[in-house]
Order: sequence, then C-alpha cells, then structure tokens
Amino acid sequence: MEPNNTPALPKPINVVTQFAQAMAEKLNAKVAFLRDDAKDIEQCVVMITNTFLEREPVISALLAGSGTSGELNASWRAFCKDVVEEAAKGGLSVVVKVHDEVKAVCIVAPYEAYESVHGPGTVLPGMEPVFDLLGHLGIAYDKHCAASGGKVRIDKTIDLPLAATAQDFQRKNAAEMAMFLGVMKAKAQGFTHCTATVTSNSAEGLAKNGFEVLAEVDYKTYTFQGMKPLEKIPNFKSAKLMYRSLADFDAPSLKTRTAPKL
Repeated sequence: MEPNNTPALPKPINVVTQFAQAMAEKLNAKVAFLRDDAKDIEQCVVMITNTFLEREPVISALLAGSGTSGELNASWRAFCKDVVEEAAKGGLSVVVKVHDEVKAVCIVAPYEAYESVHGPGTVLPGMEPVFDLLGHLGIAYDKHCAASGGKVRIDKTIDLPLAATAQDFQRKNAAEMAMFLGVMKAKAQGFTHCTATVTSNSAEGLAKNGFEVLAEVDYKTYTFQGMKPLEKIPNFKSAKLMYRSLADFDAPSLKTRTAPKL
C-alpha cells in the first residue's frame, strides 16, 4: 500500500480567533483575553475606576451628594478590583493593548460570578445605593428566568458589567469590538443569554444590536433610605437591565472602514 502523500488541509480558523485577528489588524494593537496577570488587572482597574468616576452618571451623582467622597472613591475602586479579578478567572474579558499598555477593556463574565461580588452582605461604604439599584434590576432577571420554564438560565447567562477606553484611543471603538469578541467566546462555550446594566446612553447602541430592556429604575423617583440620591442626574432618565438571546448573535464584519458601534 503506497503512502498517502496528500498534504493535510489546514485546520479551519474558528470565528472567535478570526474576529480577534481582524480586530487586532483594524486597531493596530494586541488583542487578548484577560488572564490572571497582575499588571494587566491593575491597568484595567485604574482605567475603569477613573472612567466611571469621571463620566458615569450614578457614581458622579453619589459623589456630588456625598460628604465623604474619598470613602466612596476607595469603595468604588475596591468594587472594580473585585469585579476585574473575578472576571479574569473566566477568560472571557477582552483587553486591547498597545506597547504593553491596556488601551481598552470590556469585562465579560458569567452572571453568577459578577453577582458574587455585589450580592447580599457586601459592605463598601458609600456604595449602598449602587448595590440597592443593582438588586432591584437583578430581581427582575431572576423572575424572568423563573418564568421562562428553563429556557433562560442564570448559569447560562453572561454579564457585561464594566468597560472603558483610554482617552487617546476613543476613536477606535475598541471596547465595543472587545464586547463582541468576549460574547462570541462565551457563546462558543455554551452561554445562551447576555445581560448588561446600563446607566447612560449606551442603551441605544445595545438596542440596535438586539438587546431589550427587561427592567429599569427611574432616577427621579428612585428612593434609598428615604432619600432620592439620583434625582439630579442630568441628561439620563433611568438605569436599565438589558438582555438578549445569543442564539442569533453574530459579530459584525470588520472589513468595512467603519468599526462597529454599540
């Protein structure tokens, strides 16, 4: 019997790897999944912490109404650190790096993993209204899962809790592309649904990509311990819990000149 000299066909590149390669080429940067790397984790924590302290409406409102902003600053950083470290264990979060410096990050993590860092008993001074708000939205998703007859399961849900982009990298839409990549990998691993807590205008972009509003909390009427800490938030009306099925989730083509927007 003569030996088979037919050259082996190259293994097909899976869609996750293909998108990661196209993303890296488009951004002219290194694209990687966040792992337990102390330097990367610290850079992600600093970027996310600063971005939210400067521009996120709920945290900004609490800072404006707080007599102990330093305490809230420290608590918010601790919260971000807990979320990033927990997410790094799952290998779904995505970082974009230029010359070994993180320029964008999107945290993608199992819903249960994210829930574990802000669940009952969590104590971070100044963050109590944040956890209360998340609790209201989380209850809505629990009820949605219970009413689905097993079609929507918390253990098959991923969450998008945090994302940030460096100021000198804003034009790249890198965090949005990172979200697509992380969710694609999660889908490949068997996750079936995705949630995102939205406090600003990113709700519009998510809606264009198939996310629906499951629950929302109005800033002007939200009450915590007899007070309305969010009633003076300008421009935005509510915090929303959005979700979508991943059954028909596909990343956009990166062959066009315009990067995908969320």
